[in-house]
Amino acid sequence: MNALRGQVKEEAVVLQSLMRETRGGAVRAYRCVVLFSTVDGEDAGGIATVDLDPARFAALERLDRDPDVRNVLARLFALAMGGISMVSKK
Repeated sequence: MNALRGQVKEEAVVLQSLMRETRGGAVRAYRCVVLFSTVDGEDAGGIATVDLDPARFAALERLDRDPDVRNVLARLFALAMGGISMVSKK
C-alpha cells in the first residue's frame, strides 16, 4: 500500500467497491478500484485495486446513494478499467 501511496497526488481520489471477502459469514475486506491523479503526471491519472478493512470502508464518505450518481460512477470505472486513450478530433 505504501508503494501505491507514493504514486498518488495529494488530491481527492475516488473508490468504487468491486467485491467483498467474507469468512465465516463476516466481511473481512472490501476490494475497491481507486481512480487517482498521479504524482509524476500533470494531467495523468492512475487506476489500481486496493483492499480496505470494513471499519475503514464504513468511514468513507458515500457519493453513490443517488441511483443516477451510482450509474455514472459505474460507467466511469468501467471505461477506466478498459483503458483510456487520447483521441484527436477529426
